[in-house]
This record gives sequence, structure tokens and C-alpha cells, in this order.
Amino acid sequence: MGGVKLKTVFIIFNVVVGVTFLLVFIMPLLFLGPDVARMFWRSNWYMALLFIGALGFLNGYFISNWRFFGALEQERWAEIAEILGARLRRCPWFRRSSVKLFVNACVVSSQPQEIQRLEEDLRKKCPSLVRRNALRFGIPHLLSNDGEKVLLYFREFRPATEKKGLLGGSRGFTADEGWIEWCYAFGLLMTGRTGEARLVLDNLVRMTSPGIVQALSLYLLSAYEGDSGDASAGKNPSDAQDPVARDDSLENSLIAGVDAEGDQREHLLENLPREKWDRMIESSQGEIHVIILGTLLQDVACWLYGSAEREKPVERG
Repeated sequence: MGGVKLKTVFIIFNVVVGVTFLLVFIMPLLFLGPDVARMFWRSNWYMALLFIGALGFLNGYFISNWRFFGALEQERWAEIAEILGARLRRCPWFRRSSVKLFVNACVVSSQPQEIQRLEEDLRKKCPSLVRRNALRFGIPHLLSNDGEKVLLYFREFRPATEKKGLLGGSRGFTADEGWIEWCYAFGLLMTGRTGEARLVLDNLVRMTSPGIVQALSLYLLSAYEGDSGDASAGKNPSDAQDPVARDDSLENSLIAGVDAEGDQREHLLENLPREKWDRMIESSQGEIHVIILGTLLQDVACWLYGSAEREKPVERG
């Protein structure tokens, strides 16, 4: 049925455009006579060429993407992932929307391994595309429930802890940077390194504006309050610091964080009322990482706005 609809739209489009074109060029002949019509055609012949060229281009684009449009119309997600994967390998300068649709199609069709395969190929051919879409290419690692894999991947793409603006002042994380940093902190929690995770989350609260990422960070800080964990477990040799200095810094940071969390939550509530939260969640439903964290986001809403909010679950797409 989907293929018939696609063919019907294609035929109707060509018929309507063709008839319109003919009417424009025949009207002088019908209403003004052959002499005026010949003058009109002589002075406007290039318009016919432009029209035919544009129509040919649109038809060529439509026909060359016939398989993709048909698969999209019939929601054949595995086929969509196959088509987009081949295109991105062949032409890695495609827009981010192509990467987003590819990742979504892979997840819906239960093929997260295809995302990793494309990532590996693009790292060799177009590493900048991987970096620009680091959050989306990190979806398979989040789905793996392997904390070490999550850490290894998102550590590579972490933003600078302190960012400088054009005038020298500090500026916050972008939306993707905030999510990448949160995923890194989540990986630390998954591996039991709660002390390090609290430090990352505390900085994340400072570097993000009131929104989903900041709420998630405050929620995890509250959930792991007083739990410093093993801050050195699994740490790379390059990250090693003096043990005494590190422990003192960690203790001071945790004490300050516990004292400030109440004020931070109040500030978040003032700037993120429930209605705004709902709008943010709704507008983010097309993002796979938000859908994956649907249950956790529901818990965050209950913690932030009260237990009565359990009656408003987060939709899971």
C-alpha cells in the first residue's frame, strides 16, 4: 500500500506541474492570437529550459531515492539503516539529521552493532563526523550496560572542564557537551567510582543551564550523597595525582556539595517549573538517549516535583 501511495504522489506531482507549465505557455495563443504568442515564446524560451531542467532534477532526485522513501513510508527500519549506513560511508559530509535517523533506525530494528561498525569506519574516513555526533554514536555503549565501555568512549569526547568565552569569561556547556559529560559521570557510577562521579556531576550543575541534564545531575548527587566510593578504582595512570592532596580535595568538594545541593535544587525549581520540564521532555522524545533514560527521568521528576508526579510518567516513544 505504501509503494502505491508513493507512486501516486509522484505521478500527481508530475501531472500537476506539467499541466501548469503547458497552460502558462498556451494561454497567449488561446487569448491573444498566434502573433503575440510567437513573440512571447521567443522572448521567454529560456523559461521553458529552466522549467524542464528543474523538473528533471526533482524527478531524478526522487527516483534515485525511491527505495529510501519507500522504506521510510513503510517503516522498514532495517532497510533504512542499511541505506543510510551505505550513504554515510560513501558521502560522510551528510547532515547530522542523516546520522540521527540512522541511529534511530538501528535502535528500533535492534541493530546497535551497526552503529559501532559505522563509527569504526568513519573514524578512519571522517573522524570529524564522529566527533560532531559523539553523543549519538555513544548509544550502543549506553545500551551495553558496560561501565568500562561507557567510560572509555565518552572520556575521549569530554568537553573542557572550564570553558572560556570570546571575552575571556567562562561559558557553559552546549546541550551535546552536557549530555556527553553526564554520560561520562554515569559510567563512573556504573563502575563504582562514585567519588569521581560526584565531582564531575557537581561541575556539570555549574556548567549547564536549568534543564534535563542539570536535573539529572542534581538527582544523582542527591542519590549518592555522602558516598565517596573508590575514587581511584580503574583510573588511568595518566590521571593519577598525589593521594593525600586528592583525598583532601575530594573531601572538601563533597562537604561543600552536600551543603549546596538544597540551594541548587531550589534554584532549579524556580527556573524549571513542571510545565517547562514537560515541554523539554516532549521536545526531546526524538532523541534515543532520552528514550533510553525514560524511567530514570520519571524518577527525577518525582524527586524534583513531589511524589504526586508519579501519575505523569515519561513517554517512551
